[in-house]
Amino acid sequence: MLSIVIATHGQLSYGLKNSFEMIIGESQHVYPVSLEEGIDSFTSSTEKLIEDLLKEYEGILVLTDLKGGTPYNVSLKQSFIHEDKVKVIAGVNLPMIIETSLILESSDLPSLTQKAVEFGQEAITD
Repeated sequence: MLSIVIATHGQLSYGLKNSFEMIIGESQHVYPVSLEEGIDSFTSSTEKLIEDLLKEYEGILVLTDLKGGTPYNVSLKQSFIHEDKVKVIAGVNLPMIIETSLILESSDLPSLTQKAVEFGQEAITD
């Protein structure tokens, strides 16, 4: 089984998880982490969360808010440390989280990553 981590600046990750659960219901496989109290604190909590989740899950898809921002950079470092077990996508949106969560049990990490990008892009319209 795989899990999803939502890593963002401020309270965005918690807001996305709350909105997700309002639509889908409670999930034991989606975890928010936020950059609020400084880079060092965020880095340690993210590293600990990923280490703990890898004891329980086969892989983790980290969805971040902004490419090049601290949540993305810290998560990307974890993907280098835990090669093939942690993947990172920038540009999280609510439809991406909803659709991706629905295929967690039937996907491997590379296909989940690819589908998450597709779901996120399809949700953007003009």
